[in-house]
This record gives sequence, C-alpha cells and structure tokens, in this order.
Amino acid sequence: FNTVTSLLYIILAAYAFGAHASLGVPLRLRVLLLVIAAIGAGSTVFHGSLRYKMQLLDELPMYALVVGGLWCLVENEKDLRYGKALPLVATVVYMAMCGVTLATDRQHTTHSVMRGFLVVSFALFFILFFYLFSAVTAPDIARRLREMSGERPSSEEERRISSLLGILPTAFYQFVAALVCWLLDNFYCAILSSLPFGIPYPQLHALGWHVLTAVGLYNIFLVLLLQRLLVEDGGGTHTLRRGMLLLPVLVKQAALKQD
Repeated sequence: FNTVTSLLYIILAAYAFGAHASLGVPLRLRVLLLVIAAIGAGSTVFHGSLRYKMQLLDELPMYALVVGGLWCLVENEKDLRYGKALPLVATVVYMAMCGVTLATDRQHTTHSVMRGFLVVSFALFFILFFYLFSAVTAPDIARRLREMSGERPSSEEERRISSLLGILPTAFYQFVAALVCWLLDNFYCAILSSLPFGIPYPQLHALGWHVLTAVGLYNIFLVLLLQRLLVEDGGGTHTLRRGMLLLPVLVKQAALKQD
C-alpha cells in the first residue's frame, strides 16, 4: 500500500502542471512540482526497499519543498524583495547538507548532528510555513480578489471568490488530518494491527498520510498559483472547475459583469 500510494505524489505533480499549463505555470512552481515528484520517487523506492539510504531520498526532498514553499510565501510580489542571491545561497547550503547526510555513515557523529539539525529545522520551517500560509497568504489573496471585484461585486462574483478562498482552509485541514493519521499510525501501530472483530489494518500511513498530503500539496499549489496569477496577471479573472481527477482546476474566464 505504502509503495503504491507514494506514486500519487508523482501523478498529482504531473497533473497539476498539465492541467494548468495554459495559464503559464511560473518557474518557481514548476520547480516545486519537480520536488514533489522527487518526494514521490524517493518514497516509492524507500517503501519498496525499506533501506535507510532510500529513506533519506524520501525525506531530503521534503526539506527542499518546505524551504522552497516558504520562499514562495515570502516573495509574494512581482519584484523580488531579497534578490536572486537568497534562493541561490539556500540551494547551495541545501545541496551541501544533502551531500554530508548521504556521504556519512548512519552511526557517524557528523551524520547524527546533521540529521538532527534537518529534523528540528524542518519542523520549525513546517510550522512557519503554515503560519504564513494562514496569517499572510490567505489575507493577501482575499484582498487582491476583493480589489479586482470592485466595491459592489455581483452575487455570482461573490460565489466565485468564496470558491477560490475555500482552497486555503481545505489544504490546511487536509494536512491536519494527515498529521493525525501519521501520529496514530506511528504511536498506535500495535493496536491498529490487532483490531477486534477481524477489522483489517486501516493503512493510515498509506491512505491517510500519503493520500491526504498529496492532495493537500496539490491544493497548496493551487493557492500559490492563484497568488502569482493575481500578482502578475492584471486582466481577466480566474475560477475553479472540476478536472479529470475530480480535483479543482484553476481556469481563466472573462471578467464578470457587476450588478
């Protein structure tokens, strides 16, 4: 189950790009989609082999994803606030940390220190990401949508805005539910493996963590894409429709008339 559901990261990353290629996916988001696909590949190899080095190939791209996501939240204007040097320096530091982690033995002190730093900093970055996502990105998108709608938006326009803003809490709660599944699977694995009345093992890691985080990452991609479109595209409006996988897809439409 874990090996098969890991492929969902690759599938949804490819789908996210293909479904929104006509809108012009920015380079920063194309890179994030590649990182998500790398997480899927690493997770597939790890769960298929259960080898420690393969586990690192699953975890190290997650670090790149959360740092890259943070950069996208901070650099939320048309022009870069902190210049091109910041992502380049961050990339060099990340590659150095990956090199040290992969090149040293699991029992080596250097490896343990680096691994501990990665785990602690990842947790802090993860919390910071969702704080900024909720406290900064959500209000910013709401403000930009309201400004584009004018002072007296039509009822249809209000529904469109509500639909777009609904992506943000959906992504947040999907990750909350995924974390609950991950914690339950890790701390109560023995109990879940021997449920009464012949109830099968619920596969919370595969069906909870993998599925919910993959779909949650897809929705976060939609939020980041919507923000970039609002920043860079001054004409027209965007709305949601259901795509081939029954997931929401951003599409461009003509500006709606106001009442």
